[in-house]
Parts: sequence; C-alpha cells; structure tokens
Amino acid sequence: MRAQGELAVSNVRDHALQRCRLRDAVAALAVHEGLRPTHLPGVLVYRSDSPTAPVGSEYRLGLCVAVQGRKRVLFGEQHIEFDPMNGLLVGLPLALQSSVVDASPHLPCLTMVVGIAPAHVREIAARTNIRIASQDVPTPGLQRIPLDGALLDVLVRLATASADITDAHVLGPGLQREITYRLLQTDDGAFLGTLADDASHASRVERAIAHIHDDPARTLTISDLARIACMSPSSFHHSFKGVTSLTPLQYVKRTRLQVARTLLFDTTLSTQQVATHVGYSSASHFSRDFKALYGLPPSRCRS
Repeated sequence: MRAQGELAVSNVRDHALQRCRLRDAVAALAVHEGLRPTHLPGVLVYRSDSPTAPVGSEYRLGLCVAVQGRKRVLFGEQHIEFDPMNGLLVGLPLALQSSVVDASPHLPCLTMVVGIAPAHVREIAARTNIRIASQDVPTPGLQRIPLDGALLDVLVRLATASADITDAHVLGPGLQREITYRLLQTDDGAFLGTLADDASHASRVERAIAHIHDDPARTLTISDLARIACMSPSSFHHSFKGVTSLTPLQYVKRTRLQVARTLLFDTTLSTQQVATHVGYSSASHFSRDFKALYGLPPSRCRS
C-alpha cells in the first residue's frame, strides 16, 4: 500500500512538471494576444490578457488545451469549462460560443488548439483494437478530457516541436497522429472512433452540419437535413440533438447569428443587410434573436 501511495505521489509530481513544461512551451509561442498559427499546420495558440465576453465561432475537430487560465464554451444550454487539468475534445464541426473566464496581464489565458485529421481517426481505428464508443445512442460531440499520462507527454513534445520550423516539419505529423491515438485510448475520447463509420450517428450528423455551415442563409427544413444524413426526420432530430445538444433548427439559428456577429464587427453592412445576408427576411426578428443570444441588439454590438 505504501509503495502504491508513493507511486501515486510521484505521478502527480510528474504530471505537474509536465503541465509546467507545456505552459512554458505555449507561452513562448503565444507572445501576443489573439489566435496565431505555429510552424505546424493545424496547431494554433491563443493568448488573452483579460476575461472576454462570449464570442461565437465554428470549432473544428480537435483538442483544445488551456495551459494557463480557464475558458468556457456554451454547448447547447450547458456551460463547459476547460483548464490545465482538463482539455476540450471537439468531435465534429460545431457552432459554439466561447469566453475567457480567468486571465490577467500577469497570468494570461494561454490555449493550444490541435487539429485532428478524420483520416487519421479512420486509419488508427482500422489498424488497432481500440474500443469504439457505442453507436446505439448518440454521443455528445464535445467532451472534457483529463490531461495526464501519455497524452500530456505528447502534448509537451508537440508544443515544443511547433516552435521550430524544421522540428515541426519532421516531427509534427507523427506527433499529431500520436495525439489522435492517445485520445482514442481514453474513455472520454473513444467516441472519436464513431467517425470511422459512415453509418454512425456522429458521421451522419456531421454531414448535415457541413451542409449548414456551407451556406447558413439558405432555407433548411428538418426533412432536408434528414435526407442529407440518410435518416428519417424523427431519428435525425433525436441524433442531432444528442450530438450537438441543440435541435437542428436551433443550431441553424445559432450559426446564422454567429455569422451575423462577425459581419457586424468586420464590415460596414447595415443591420438590415446583415439580417438578409444570414437568411432573415425580417430585421426586427433578427434583432430579437440576436439580443436573446448576445444580450444586446445588433445596433449596439459595434459600439
């Protein structure tokens, strides 16, 4: 028993040291505020010196790691936080709102985003005996993943390699594949394996989500999206909500409003023009929906 206790203490110390190394490696990459690329395609770093208001964006398949500070995402109606102890695994493209909840100039929020290639998921799942999550029940497309053990170790090596163009080119692709493998080995990451099966809930819903993001302004019905997913409307509705935590039409609305918010910040289009651009026929309806999501009308968003 004593030996087991000493081993547990040693593991805690090792993990703490690895987290410090990961934080230092990301800090060296994220010297300025904002989202920035590294030398390794698919690996991004983010820095914020203060808490932020919720911002909508499309999250791609990948692992998000807050190596210092905390971030929060809105998944459906559920708030999920990730920090140096727990990463956020995004299993398919999702329209999410995120905010920084713990940051200061002295201790900025530092985040690393590691993209995951669907082809790697399929290849690794096919070549190994990794347990795949049950496909009978839709699995949420967002999971908190404990950062420890082999996964933490490879994240340190990836962040370090991303700082050097040669290391990134030679070592990076193998490290990204290893991260995918380590995630598939975890209990919470096993749902990634469902992406390897085109008939799974996740793969079918993913096809519908891609169609939504391709042109959020187009008129879409449950029947249209169900047909793209090759499912009955009732089964599709159940699966979509199980994976995204939103109904299909709620997801369409949130995607439109996130696109609208970006247009309000990045263009000089009028509120009516933005509303039309994202598929609203009524500016007043658009304003009501926008205020319900963001807490203020679009006319005040720019100010």
